[in-house]
Amino acid sequence: REPQVFLKELTSHLRALMTVKTVGEEAGELLEMTDEDVTRLSGQAQSAPEGKLLRMAELFMRAEGELRYASSPRVGLEVAALRACLPPTGESVAALMERVETLEKELSTLHAAIRSGTLAPAAAAKPAPKAAQEEAPAAKPAPKRAKPPKNEAEAWSRMLDQLKKTDPAMFGLLRNERFLGAKGNVYQLEIPIAKRASYDKLSEAKRKDRFSALLTEITGAPAVFEAVLAVDSAAQKRDAQTDKAQQQLIDAFGRDVVQVDEGNEEH
Repeated sequence: REPQVFLKELTSHLRALMTVKTVGEEAGELLEMTDEDVTRLSGQAQSAPEGKLLRMAELFMRAEGELRYASSPRVGLEVAALRACLPPTGESVAALMERVETLEKELSTLHAAIRSGTLAPAAAAKPAPKAAQEEAPAAKPAPKRAKPPKNEAEAWSRMLDQLKKTDPAMFGLLRNERFLGAKGNVYQLEIPIAKRASYDKLSEAKRKDRFSALLTEITGAPAVFEAVLAVDSAAQKRDAQTDKAQQQLIDAFGRDVVQVDEGNEEH
């Protein structure tokens, strides 16, 4: 359908709605319509204020004339329809009257719903019992702070107990290793040289920071965790024997005669 024809029919329909809204049942004779059509139009007219119908009719009448010279009539029709859907703006008498009519209609609809029982006023809040008002809720007692550990061994044991509950895997990694004690605020754990992978894992920054934070919380003072790799006892024993043999040679022949070169003795 051509946009101009559609606008003309829409303007005619708005005119019929305004006539039905103004004249009522006698609109059928003026519009040459059946009673059924008048009833249908009357239902539509009740949902829109007179000011809105008049504004839309004037807007479409202007658009009908403008479309004759428009390069794209369909776009002009869409713009006119969008303007008609917008709420009234400005401070003109017509715009103010339309807004007042809209508010009055909404109030009438609300009052009708209340009278019919569809809506009911909110029930007043019941006052609280007197006893409940007077008795203030008892404040929860603050959690008791744990006593500081007696020594570093107890601090280490508490950290293991906490890890057992929160991180069983890490607890299993620490529990079988030898706790060396604390040098100052540095808590040392000895890892056998055969467990180099465990040593590397425990030496990662994120794990060291975590254990250090737990020890700090338990002791109440800054503490640092450190994994220490155990020295190979066999290699240590060999080194001691070598040092002893070298010293015996030096004692027997003198330092000038015995020459030590990269672990080999010559005399």
